[in-house]
Amino acid sequence: MTTQHPPTPNDDPFADAPVDPSLSDYVPPIPVAQWINGDKKLAKLGGIAAKGGVFIPNDKIAKFLTATGQTEFNAPGEQIEVTFAEGNTEAGFGATSLEIAIIKTRFRWIQKTADGTRIFSPRRAYKKEATPKMIGNLQVLVVAKGFEAFPFVLAFTGRNSQEFERVWSALNKEVMPLINEGRKGTPIPRMAIWFTLEAKAQEKASDSFTTMITPPHFYLPQSLTIDYLRQRYVGNDNLKAFQEINQKFESWVREWDKDGERTDAESNDVAGGDEGK
Repeated sequence: MTTQHPPTPNDDPFADAPVDPSLSDYVPPIPVAQWINGDKKLAKLGGIAAKGGVFIPNDKIAKFLTATGQTEFNAPGEQIEVTFAEGNTEAGFGATSLEIAIIKTRFRWIQKTADGTRIFSPRRAYKKEATPKMIGNLQVLVVAKGFEAFPFVLAFTGRNSQEFERVWSALNKEVMPLINEGRKGTPIPRMAIWFTLEAKAQEKASDSFTTMITPPHFYLPQSLTIDYLRQRYVGNDNLKAFQEINQKFESWVREWDKDGERTDAESNDVAGGDEGK
């Protein structure tokens, strides 16, 4: 019997196949960053420990590089160490604010059982009286200014996921009509603008809890003008690249929109997983 080996790249019939990424179920690997809550009691330390912000763990980057075979991933921010409430410390890249273009978002509910198993459900499956309690989990596919070749996912959990969706919705209602006012042809998409993401002042997660958070917030000038937004344009080359990323990650959104519950073992998250906290 003759053994047939896979074709080399030069004679691979799939190499230039005209595949529409939106039709594929493949979820591309991508590093996952976390939104970190700051603590005003740590004001003397400054930085992300006091103010909160974006944190990309080194181990998530390492998993991404292993999964893709790439040799580098340039992350925004400074190399720092973060100690979490559970007592564990992780090293990674942290930033209290970032200029980002937002490509896509996806959302699901997480329930954590007594034995630590997490159960995932799509947004539409929410049940107010569910036990264990359903907690929101939002992931945002972004590109940071100055690091355009290295998209990543930013994860928010609980009240912070709600706050991001609220401020992002409000921002779009204010910004997008101004950009597209009087424009003929296809409207300018949201990913065409660099937005500055930063943490608000520390506040309670809710009236019934003592947990403190530093919710995400987008900076806009008090007087928003079209001239300001034109200055924030990502540029033609970046917009073209961002639209290609958008198309490539269609399956990434669908991954969390499937009916039925899934557990950790059944979840098929991208390399690096979700925020894991």
